[in-house]
Amino acid sequence: MELSSQTYWKAYQKLPPVLKEMIFSPDTAEAIWGIAKICEIDRTATLAKIIGDVLSGFLPPEKFKEAAQKQLGLDEEKAKKLEIYVNHYIFDLVRDELNQLYAE
Repeated sequence: MELSSQTYWKAYQKLPPVLKEMIFSPDTAEAIWGIAKICEIDRTATLAKIIGDVLSGFLPPEKFKEAAQKQLGLDEEKAKKLEIYVNHYIFDLVRDELNQLYAE
């Protein structure tokens, strides 16, 4: 299901400042690019969207691997490797905020 930009904007406005910053941070973009390169993912924009869905409150972090596997067409091993890198370099940096976001 594709969400409208208006839906994203409404969700974004309600996010904690740390998550807002993470979504548009050049450091996050650089991390995504680096992870895509390490994990040999050609569809970096799709990866960025899936990560953005987690950071915006639309996809629980525990569903990231499944979504990435499906949307990027990854095998189990590649999806697990991707999940490890994304957790370490992105989600772990805002783990408390994500836990609060998804606890609501």
